[in-house]
Amino acid sequence: MIGFNAQLQKNNMGKISVAIITFNEEANIAACIDSVKEIADEILVVDSFSTDQTVAIANEKGTRTIQNKFEGHIQQKNFALKNCTHEVVLSIDADERLDKTAIKEIKFQKEKNFPYVGYVFKRLTFIGETPIKHGSWYPDKKLRLVKKDQAGWTGINPHDILKVKSTNIFTLQGNILHYSYKTTDELFEKTKRYSEISAKHLHSLHRKNTFSPLLKGVFRFIKHYFLKMGFLSGSIGLQIGKQQYYEALWKYETLRVLNQEAKGKGQKAKKK
Repeated sequence: MIGFNAQLQKNNMGKISVAIITFNEEANIAACIDSVKEIADEILVVDSFSTDQTVAIANEKGTRTIQNKFEGHIQQKNFALKNCTHEVVLSIDADERLDKTAIKEIKFQKEKNFPYVGYVFKRLTFIGETPIKHGSWYPDKKLRLVKKDQAGWTGINPHDILKVKSTNIFTLQGNILHYSYKTTDELFEKTKRYSEISAKHLHSLHRKNTFSPLLKGVFRFIKHYFLKMGFLSGSIGLQIGKQQYYEALWKYETLRVLNQEAKGKGQKAKKK
């Protein structure tokens, strides 16, 4: 029996699950799956009831697919993490891919049976087919490969953060390639939507504004464009600088309005 258990443990050494959450990702999911299949012993897709061909494409690619009601990015990613079969889990979004260097690095760690609790990647974001290599967007370091029993997703929706209960973390070479925006118009549309979601979440946590939304926006622009040398990306670097400005402005102005409205309702309730 001891020999059998030892052999079973040996057979499971270095195995990895890849977790992907989806909703209407038919344009992205095939390329995402293809980019990780060399290193994956399991690919788990957690879908929040897509109305397009996402699930069909994922099934054709041989994934294990679970449908689960979406209650937030953090909640959905924790659900995916929990439901992975193997101890080591790579979490990747449907609009992301692993480059060849990242794949090579993971294979090397796999051969060593993943001696670290967590692994960090650099993330390179694209607008259309243009990689953004300067400014506050790169290197956008992300912890994505973890031992799931010591890990969990946290943060403020929709900006989720994966954390581990350890300092035993290693940074891998290679990039996660992030194809999030087809155009700068889409960039600003998503920024507006995500800023409102973040503001509502901050409001639910009773967060207060310590600086004016305008000052926060100006600081974000200066940080990206000048301090992080976003100007080296040319005109698209300027567009991202504007995006950084508006992201802070929209988020904290929405938070200010929500806090002001709540304060007014509270004062009216006291008068009654």
